[in-house]
Amino acid sequence: DQLEEMLPRMPRNAIAEIPLIRAYINAFDLLRGKEDEKAYTDLCEVIETHEADIPRFHLQSLETFCRNYCIYKYNSGEAKYLPEAFRLYRLHFEKGHLYYEGRIMPSTIQSLVSLGLRLRDYDWIYQFLEATRDNIAGDKHPEEVFQFNLASYYFALNQYEEALELLTDKYEDIYYKIVAKRLEIKIYYEQDSPLTSSRLDAFKIFIFRLPKKSISNLQREGNNRFADILKQILNPKTTGNEARINKLIQKVGEHKVLADKGWLLGILKKMTS
Repeated sequence: DQLEEMLPRMPRNAIAEIPLIRAYINAFDLLRGKEDEKAYTDLCEVIETHEADIPRFHLQSLETFCRNYCIYKYNSGEAKYLPEAFRLYRLHFEKGHLYYEGRIMPSTIQSLVSLGLRLRDYDWIYQFLEATRDNIAGDKHPEEVFQFNLASYYFALNQYEEALELLTDKYEDIYYKIVAKRLEIKIYYEQDSPLTSSRLDAFKIFIFRLPKKSISNLQREGNNRFADILKQILNPKTTGNEARINKLIQKVGEHKVLADKGWLLGILKKMTS
């Protein structure tokens, strides 16, 4: 066992009494797929009970591991890990553990906002965005990060005009360029706007023209599938055709790589009701 070789030459039971070592043993067990539920519960208990005994660097690394583990489990189909992931993000934020040198990364903000909106904890998300607005790290244009996430918040509340006003086409970060274009398309769809189809065609061209190194193959695939599925939904032959709609629902469910998968499933299910 490589773990045993890494640890001091003393009985494993004694080593496991040291909070930091006990936490890492559980983390290793989770990485190896061993005793998932028990190891995860014990890891969280060690971190939350012995926080003062674990050096800050290791504490934040272990907390990040727990959050990522929950996201992985949720994406693997275990729905109960969604509220657990949000619980951890909230807890770690309220303790100040999501900050590095007094600032919070845009990707962390995006993850927390996405989780909170899925769980419809709108008031908390708005307060979170306001609290972090002036403390966004690692980005040349932090106000754009704030505005994009606020636009996502307004979209979740069906306040589409407010969301549109916050979006821009001038993001330097390619991630924000792409998700902002998708959000704009989703808003036009929800508004039943005649612009939806043309914006969708423009999005397909935009993704096609992106340099290979600018996004991964998986990102390109997921965005292309989003456009293809939505074009099929917009096809007049789909409206009122239950067999066609159910086939699309099945197709969306089977795709592991698909941008805005939950939203697409949602609108398809509305079409069957």
